[in-house]
Amino acid sequence: YGAGRQIDNCIQTNGTLLTEEWARFLHDNQWLVGVSIDGPQEFHDEYRRNRGGRSSWAKVRRGIDLLNRFHVEWNAMAVVNDFNAAYPLDFYRFFRDELGCRFLQFTPIVETKPDAEGRPQLTDFSVTPEAWGHFLCAVFDEWVRHDVGEMFVQLFEATLANWMGLTPGVCSMARECGHAGVMEWNGDVYSCDHFVTPAH
Repeated sequence: YGAGRQIDNCIQTNGTLLTEEWARFLHDNQWLVGVSIDGPQEFHDEYRRNRGGRSSWAKVRRGIDLLNRFHVEWNAMAVVNDFNAAYPLDFYRFFRDELGCRFLQFTPIVETKPDAEGRPQLTDFSVTPEAWGHFLCAVFDEWVRHDVGEMFVQLFEATLANWMGLTPGVCSMARECGHAGVMEWNGDVYSCDHFVTPAH
């Protein structure tokens, strides 16, 4: 299908259903795997419980352990919300020291709902601008003092690329968007995972 071009595959998962068979396939076919995990169990379980309301953390950790055992290249995608934003260093150090993660993406939760007059208001679980800024500053100070070149934090790397005049790896910081399509569970395809809505 590549018609002579190299195809790089990646997938985003919460890792709860990974098996040895999947891990072997992902390794043998050189897939990059993004794993959604929101820090230590207390942070992760705040909003990432299963449909029955039970913790998903142990299954996510088991999935990461499988990826490591089969030498699958993976990175962590961590959601920053109203709860875990208050603990930036505990959050960051968990990925670095406990998971041995070397590639980390942060996604701030910023969702709105209409108030009584129909005006958009931040949801209770969203991270406020002040909390997001404090979180990033604290993590940056730790990263820049100890982990440059060892730990790759997507937002910091993309900012540096922009400053150097290079194309950043984050679409929201690039000159043009649209290089990272997304396919949903039902086969629907969108130009960006930030616009997975009927209107798009």
